[in-house]
Amino acid sequence: MICHDLLPAFEDFFGKVKVGFTLSPHDWRLIPFIAARHVPSTCCAHVYGGLLRADLGSADAVLAVLRDYRTAGLTDRDVAMLAFAETVVANASAVTRLRAAGLTDPQISDIALCASLRCFMSRFFDATGAAPESFFLDADERVRTALTVGKALGSMRERIRLTFAAKVLIMFLPSLQAAG
Repeated sequence: MICHDLLPAFEDFFGKVKVGFTLSPHDWRLIPFIAARHVPSTCCAHVYGGLLRADLGSADAVLAVLRDYRTAGLTDRDVAMLAFAETVVANASAVTRLRAAGLTDPQISDIALCASLRCFMSRFFDATGAAPESFFLDADERVRTALTVGKALGSMRERIRLTFAAKVLIMFLPSLQAAG
């Protein structure tokens, strides 16, 4: 059962996080994409993989980041940021500072917050059986298969529409797609 009465509280909380976020929308898309791989969350991998396609220029570039962001042609700053986000997802107690990579303390905090929020939302989507809306699914089967990092698409409840999970995805799509 999805608790619709929680949506306003979550919208308020998430909106406050986004208002003070010191990193770019592109960073906000990269961090959850890497977090989704480790959670693992097929739903979030498809959503953020689709959004990153425009940022990175091709499905192949997105898949390269998914395979290994360290060798995908990202900037040193992005690699350091994603390594930190990956650490937050895998073992938050092992986190270290990233000043050497040019990130400020508020940015380091935002990376940790963004990765942690993705863990929360990914687990919520998996627990409720949320599936990515069809507009998030790539037409290329190779891309769909690669972005299926958790539950198989066929094993998820079909297209939960206008539920808490779908509303959250749709509600933040415009801000996620905003130019960095």
